[in-house]
Amino acid sequence: TLVQELFGKKGNHLDGAFYYPHQGIGQLFHKIEERLENASVTMGAKVKEIQWDSEHNVITSLIYETDLSPSLSGDLPSPVERKEIKVHPNTKIWNTLPLPVFIRLMKPSPPQELMDVLDRLQFRHLGIVIVKLSKDKISDKASLYFPGSEYPFTRLHEPSNRSSILTPEGETLALAEIGLDQVPTSAEVEAYQRSTLDAGIEMGLWKEAEVMEYKWDFLP
Repeated sequence: TLVQELFGKKGNHLDGAFYYPHQGIGQLFHKIEERLENASVTMGAKVKEIQWDSEHNVITSLIYETDLSPSLSGDLPSPVERKEIKVHPNTKIWNTLPLPVFIRLMKPSPPQELMDVLDRLQFRHLGIVIVKLSKDKISDKASLYFPGSEYPFTRLHEPSNRSSILTPEGETLALAEIGLDQVPTSAEVEAYQRSTLDAGIEMGLWKEAEVMEYKWDFLP
């Protein structure tokens, strides 16, 4: 496939085909919630402990807390209810907690040498500059990658390339992703936004006159 593409021949894409919901990827999770019984979905819960059998290497129970009556003022701590879910043998568990968080919640604690390794695992923050443009699209590609340090962002994508109804006709959104080691200051955020706009203009992705507005989003 790679050789075909290099010589300008259209072949099957290496990654295959993807199908996205019309209103965005979030629709998948709403549908999952609709299909489950209400009693089996717990929202706003925080996992506190993951009990496991160290001899057989299996999880035995999950302990979590839920707010009974969240304080509107924020001055007083909310009362919490502690609950436990027993995990039956051969049950599959989908874990989406970051690995260090998951392991530190395990009771009894894993061996110390494993805990020491966790301190060497680091995660980055993600800053996103969202640029609204008065043009149909920047590219036909789902994502554009910029590995060089001369670029302020590492990836840029347009939601409308996944679903055409996500942006009005004649407009597009460019989402530029920036990896961060620290939470940026307000001055740094402004600098990231400016450098993203300038880089897009320099690379010919958009013209300054096409920039309708822009904003910053942050994922810790």
